[in-house]
Amino acid sequence: MGEKLLKFCLHTALIAVLLIPAGLWAAEWEMLKWDGAPKDKEGKPEGISTVAVVGKNNVLFASGSVIARWDGKSFKEEKHEYSGKGKHDVRNFVVVSENDIWAVGDNGLSLHYNGKKWDLVKNPVLDIGRRDGRLW
Repeated sequence: MGEKLLKFCLHTALIAVLLIPAGLWAAEWEMLKWDGAPKDKEGKPEGISTVAVVGKNNVLFASGSVIARWDGKSFKEEKHEYSGKGKHDVRNFVVVSENDIWAVGDNGLSLHYNGKKWDLVKNPVLDIGRRDGRLW
C-alpha cells in the first residue's frame, strides 16, 4: 500500500511539474483523460496554481480562485464563497487529513475544508489587497 501511494504521489508531482509551467489543465496520464478540467470563459483549459495530494484518487487542484477535485475519473469543482470571483486566487493547500484541509491565497483568502464543505475563515488581512494580503 505504501509503495503504491508513494508512486501515486511521485506521478502527481511529475504532473504538477510538467503542467504548471505550461499553464495547462488538460493532460493524459496513465490512460486517464482529464477532459473535464475547468475551462475559462472562452472554453480553454486554465492553468494550475497549486496541487495537493489528499489520498489515493483524491487530488486537489487550484486554478485562480477555483478549487477542483480529481477523483481518479473526473474533475468536480469544490464550491466556496469566492469560487470563480477572482482577486482571491488560491496559492497553497495544507493537508492535515482528508477531512482537515486549508487553502490560502491572495487578498487574505483562508479557507478550511471539514470533510463536507469549504468555509471562509476571517482574518486581519482579508481583502486588504491582492499582494499585501497574500497568504502562502
